[in-house]
Amino acid sequence: MSTSTVLLVLGAFLASAVEMVEALTIVLGVGIVRGWRSTLIGVAAATIVLAALVAALGPALRVVPIGTLRLVVGA
Repeated sequence: MSTSTVLLVLGAFLASAVEMVEALTIVLGVGIVRGWRSTLIGVAAATIVLAALVAALGPALRVVPIGTLRLVVGA
């Protein structure tokens, strides 16, 4: 792998890690304030919805032209 590829992967990983810490902070805050039962139900519901969206819309990315996808994503 080239240096640019390694840096790209590292940057994407670190950005994902920051988002994970942000989500964890929100979950911990809500869990402490509102109680863990409703918080964990919300986490489970969000995980199920996310999995359903990825399963439904993930394969649709194959039909989107790469130029349009790059324009929308910003690459």
